Amino acid sequence: MSNDFKLLNEINTISKNGIDKTEKISIKYQEYELLVEFKQHTVLIPLRECEFFEKTLEEYATINKVQLKKILHKHRGIRK
Repeated sequence: MSNDFKLLNEINTISKNGIDKTEKISIKYQEYELLVEFKQHTVLIPLRECEFFEKTLEEYATINKVQLKKILHKHRGIRK
């Protein structure tokens, strides 16, 4: 029971004080502009995924919104 109590105290401390901002990890992104269903979309892809992302894009002649969502999920990308 004492371990459970310690864990609950730690959770309460974190929730009251918030997460330590000094431990925040910054991720560097590469910006890409894609034409999806005749509209320009800007996406951000982590640098470590850029090569694989570009190879994936070569497989598609055109991209629709569903495919874009799957590609972003696969490569940990986000829309800007």
